Amino acid sequence: MFCGSCGKEVRETSSFCQNCGSKTGSAGKSADWGDAPPEQTPPAQPEPQVFPEGEAAGLAVDEKYCFSCGAVIKKAAEICPKCGVRVMRAGSPRQAADYPPGYVPKSMIAALLLCLFIPGGHRFYAGKIGTGILMILVLILTFGIGYFIWWIIDLVSICTGKFADKRGYALQRD
Repeated sequence: MFCGSCGKEVRETSSFCQNCGSKTGSAGKSADWGDAPPEQTPPAQPEPQVFPEGEAAGLAVDEKYCFSCGAVIKKAAEICPKCGVRVMRAGSPRQAADYPPGYVPKSMIAALLLCLFIPGGHRFYAGKIGTGILMILVLILTFGIGYFIWWIIDLVSICTGKFADKRGYALQRD
């Protein structure tokens, strides 16, 4: 496996790249902080792929490394064309091209206005009913302090386009 940020080889059981420190796609595969348990021997690692100096040092703005094979791919690619492994990070909001038939995207402006004026309203609008109720309970139980911190985080995530609805789709910019 290769790091998606720097292109260096990373052990399959590692949660972070030893070279640059970025998180890898295999978090949680081993219970012992990235090392194999003592009773098991680690699997044989393939020979590390050597990158030419210019390629490793000069990625274009819209390029990244595949974490599986180390190939240079486009940042927007969901699947590596060289090895066929899905490279889209889990947790990143889905975009408009992924909408299923009949899906009506949620509006970013509506979510922003609800966030500003109705406690937890933006979460109800996005279909996150449980966290909407929890947000109101936090408002009541912490006298607004915990709610204010959560509100700021949600406000920033809505404004930067990182807030997603219940199905994981990014809010649509109007």
